[in-house]
Order: sequence, then structure tokens, then C-alpha cells
Amino acid sequence: MATIADLRRSLLVLKSPSLLQKINRELAREAVAEVQRGFDRRASPYGVPWRPTKRRNPILEKTGALRRGIKPFITNGKLELRATGSAAKYAAFHQYGTRKMPARKFLPDSGQLPPVFEKSFGRVLDGIIGRLLKG
Repeated sequence: MATIADLRRSLLVLKSPSLLQKINRELAREAVAEVQRGFDRRASPYGVPWRPTKRRNPILEKTGALRRGIKPFITNGKLELRATGSAAKYAAFHQYGTRKMPARKFLPDSGQLPPVFEKSFGRVLDGIIGRLLKG
């Protein structure tokens, strides 16, 4: 059983910049994995299925550049996902749609964490806290 002293030590560890960096890295990795799972489900991060295309190839995966181009960026403790590389040029057209093309969201809206991301992040944080308490 954990003592008060053990809990105090654990709380001090939580303030550690290196731990915060580790948490950010693990959450970033999980966020990208969630986006990849959205591609597998052919649905937005909010569970809305993507409208079918007229092409035979999987939706949003003609070359795979968009799927491969999703990268995490952490600035001032804030996690942001962006399309990079050649996908950056056209990602917004798919995310928000155009007059002739429906939106097929593959990234969460800014400031709105989808429930599936909340669950994934909760699992990541539970794992980190569990390792801290054992450690």
C-alpha cells in the first residue's frame, strides 16, 4: 500500500519537465495512431463515416501521402496534428470540403477532443501513472 510519502514523491515526479515531455510524446504518438485508426474505419474522429468516392481506391488513400503525412507538433505544451509533405497542399480540401467535394474529416477540430481520443489518452495516462506508482 502506498504511503503519504510515496504519494508526495509521485506528485513531485509529475512536475518534472522530463515527465511532461514523455507524456506529451506518448499522447502525440497515440493521437497519430487514432487518426490512422480513423483511416482504417473510413470515418472522422467523431465517428461520422466518410462519403464514398467515385474512384475505386480507398477513400483518401490514392497515394497514401495524406495518411503517412499526419505528424504531431507540440508547442508550449499544446499538441497539434498537421498534414505535412505533399499532403499539406490538399489536406484542407479533404478536411473541410469544397463546393464540389464533401468534407471528409480525418483530424479532430481544434479545441474539440473526440470521445475516442479521450479514451485513448486516458489509457495512455493510466499506464504512465501506473508505472509511476510501481516505480
